[in-house]
Amino acid sequence: MWSLDIDNIPHPHLSFQSSDSDQSSNVHLSATHPGSSTAAESDQLYQRHPEFFFADDNVIFQVENTRYKMHRYFFQRDSEIFASIFALPTGPGQGSSEYNPIRLVGVKIHDFDLFLSMLYPHQIGVYSATTVDEWTAILNLAAKWKFESIKDLAIRQLALIGSPIDKIVLGQRHGVTDWLLDSYRAICERSDALTLDEANRLGMENVVKISSLRQDIRRVGSLGRITVSLDVLKQTFGLEGCAKEAMQTNETCDDGCRETELRLDKPRPWSALAFDLDRQKDEKKEGLTEGVEVEEENLYSGFRGRGKRGRRQIR
Repeated sequence: MWSLDIDNIPHPHLSFQSSDSDQSSNVHLSATHPGSSTAAESDQLYQRHPEFFFADDNVIFQVENTRYKMHRYFFQRDSEIFASIFALPTGPGQGSSEYNPIRLVGVKIHDFDLFLSMLYPHQIGVYSATTVDEWTAILNLAAKWKFESIKDLAIRQLALIGSPIDKIVLGQRHGVTDWLLDSYRAICERSDALTLDEANRLGMENVVKISSLRQDIRRVGSLGRITVSLDVLKQTFGLEGCAKEAMQTNETCDDGCRETELRLDKPRPWSALAFDLDRQKDEKKEGLTEGVEVEEENLYSGFRGRGKRGRRQIR
């Protein structure tokens, strides 16, 4: 039996190596001939997928201990990776029989089933995937195999249901920069502290940058709702190339408070932010505020606490 292992395939230069060569090879062939005792024993370990094993189709995949018989055409048409694989010289009948499956290494049955549900929907426009985890699994495989249409669909669905943390993690992983500015702003401006799980998902660099901005927000205090300017977000998180219209500042909130924007001043070693104190002074003269209260408590605390310690007035 010939089998083709696929895992993180380099593209566009694909190559084959025998299974007894360098263990780091991404694509390799291994041989067990039909009729041999090894082939018979191996065949007993696998089962046919109850839904995705079609009698009239012409490529067989193996994921873990399950075999799938699918339309080769869809994979060749929609995937740059599979189009390259099918163009390579392989063993006779490669992927055309259960003795010669194409093995998808590192792929879970559950994830592959979700992915195939995009190629073979039970009803047009109705998707079996409903959660962030399910759409993330689809996005990961679509990006890995360069199914661009399925990748775009997964991105659109995740845009509707993903949290800011989801969008930062997936946006960085898959280059969805449109998600990043709004998601970083939401995390920096929210009152709730980062949880341990969120911090682990974001990684050390993101946590440090987010914590720095939250600390700056607490340092300058609040004249109602605080928003972080796009310039600050772009500089802090390295998103200067992101094109996004700036939000208006000094708008009136629903509860009648004033919205104030944190804007970029000259760079400082301790901070990426500077508050527009001149504007505050003008508003103070007009009777809009009696000063800005600043709380220097834990940087993960809410922005607008009113503890008695560490409070001072900026006038």
